[in-house]
Amino acid sequence: MRAQQGDQEAWACLFEGQFDAVYAFCLQLTSGDNHAAEDITQETFMIAARRIHRFDPDQGQLRAWFFGIARNRYQKWSTSRARRLQRQQRHQQRLQSPGPEDHSLVLEVLERLEMSDRDLLRAKYLDGQGVRDIAQAHQITEHAAESRLRRARQRFALAYEKRLNPT
Repeated sequence: MRAQQGDQEAWACLFEGQFDAVYAFCLQLTSGDNHAAEDITQETFMIAARRIHRFDPDQGQLRAWFFGIARNRYQKWSTSRARRLQRQQRHQQRLQSPGPEDHSLVLEVLERLEMSDRDLLRAKYLDGQGVRDIAQAHQITEHAAESRLRRARQRFALAYEKRLNPT
């Protein structure tokens, strides 16, 4: 296979010939989540491009090889998503578990933060938005959104602690 020998034109043909089937498979795996299916498909082809030299036609069809890579990427995505959802639920439970006085204190401290921190924390914990949604809304990368959220949480924690112990 020419693509295994580094022929870019052959790889382009291979990509175009397999893309729709791999994307449809990923869409099925993600239960119709277009964004996740696009991400998983993209990762599948990036991995396949790096590993095309490992493909052995005697072991099975090329499409099955792509599907195997996609299934592995989906499993990683699914595990990561489940962990993320668990973390979000724990954060929301912590936010919802305080009594009425504590809840009002949380809101008071939140209002005293700079608007950028307040907006990020509200989006994440009160509106339940994910990092991807926050990143898109603020037109930043997901990594930048995570960093900003981390700093905003730290500033909130300091302000909350000061409010509890004003000494």
